[in-house]
Amino acid sequence: MVFNGNNIFLQGLVGLGLVGYNTVKTLIDAIGAESIQDYAEFFPNLSLIDNGVIENQCVRVYKKDFSDDGRFFHIMNGPQPRTDELSSFFLQKIIKDIDSINNHNKIDYYLSFGAYVTKNLSFEEENESSSVEELAEKILQNEIDKDRNLYVATSGQLEFDSFVTNLNIDDVIIKETQGFISGLNGVLPAMVGERLKIPTATIMVETTGTDSRSNNFPVLSQFLGLLATKKGLQFLNKVFDLNLDLESKIIKVLEELKETAKNEIITFLSKDINNIDRSRETDFRNDKMYI
Repeated sequence: MVFNGNNIFLQGLVGLGLVGYNTVKTLIDAIGAESIQDYAEFFPNLSLIDNGVIENQCVRVYKKDFSDDGRFFHIMNGPQPRTDELSSFFLQKIIKDIDSINNHNKIDYYLSFGAYVTKNLSFEEENESSSVEELAEKILQNEIDKDRNLYVATSGQLEFDSFVTNLNIDDVIIKETQGFISGLNGVLPAMVGERLKIPTATIMVETTGTDSRSNNFPVLSQFLGLLATKKGLQFLNKVFDLNLDLESKIIKVLEELKETAKNEIITFLSKDINNIDRSRETDFRNDKMYI
């Protein structure tokens, strides 16, 4: 095992691009973690039907015991509360439950996963002779081939340098020194670190945003989120030495979505490629984080 920790708590709640949610959900399915607690009472009456089976769409805590090497995983996954009042009640309940887990079997690390937008997708034409089809293909391929950094913030008296050294991996990991993390993806890890004194790290995978002027990119946004999810899964596999095929499902979905994502770009560029407002293609590194 690369990572020095036997009892790990992972958080993957719904956030930007579903990066944290999908990363953690894929791990849950891959290792066969079992649900030990749900928090359906804090959410509206919404359920999902999956392959004919109906279940509550709510936060759940799962557990997996790797008896061969003594490791425990507690994994929290699901949507965020839809109102501030529900968020407050949920926080009170979940903090007590995490504290109970920690008292029973000390949590070595609490790791939260999410997304970090460093820039909006650029629609600038790189080659005057390129058709919109060729340009769309270039834009997507650049995102597919892109090396994605990991942005990390820590809490619970966990020092960034010691945490990164403990990871012992060659990914580019950047210390996030100032900014914000929205919703429970920010508040919950901070409370776990500050109140419960559990070593906590929020791991944000670099991703690219879509143009804020338009709602014409639903599939493209999903595509970009899944590319970041793929990086998150690679991180989990390396750090915990899981030797699992975590990426195959994501790769398959990416292949299915690519052509539609490309067509969304083509449609947008075809409207008026010469009048794209370049000033709106913002680099988000100075505006800090979204998760």
